[in-house]
Amino acid sequence: MTGKDVLSTSAKGVFFFVTYDPTGRYLVREGPEHTVEVRNANTCQVVGIVGRHERQIWSMAFSPDGQRLATASNDGTVRVWDWDPAHLGADQQPKFKLPVHIGGYCNRVAFSSDGLRLATGGEAQTIKIWKANTGEEERA
Repeated sequence: MTGKDVLSTSAKGVFFFVTYDPTGRYLVREGPEHTVEVRNANTCQVVGIVGRHERQIWSMAFSPDGQRLATASNDGTVRVWDWDPAHLGADQQPKFKLPVHIGGYCNRVAFSSDGLRLATGGEAQTIKIWKANTGEEERA
């Protein structure tokens, strides 16, 4: 693998975020058409997609138990996906989609260390806290 092979971008633009899955076997990033693209971490070959957003993906976070992936986009949503590399391929539906219009695009997401809460942050210096298992808003 050469440096240019690693997650090369298309002529259409750049990606803003890349992360390893909790096992270190996969790299996850924004792919073509705002997909959540998964690549083999050793070969950098595309192995599938998790799903997609309507606009650019700005942030991703895995839950501490490695069973969920949250993606934040400037389409104003955070989507929480079940993470199962055995079911990559066609678009999956998110476990839930959070409408996080918070005075601007939602562009950051993070799980709490116990995996019970999900924090979202946006351009208006606003943070919202959600129940990570249900998507219910706890506080803003």
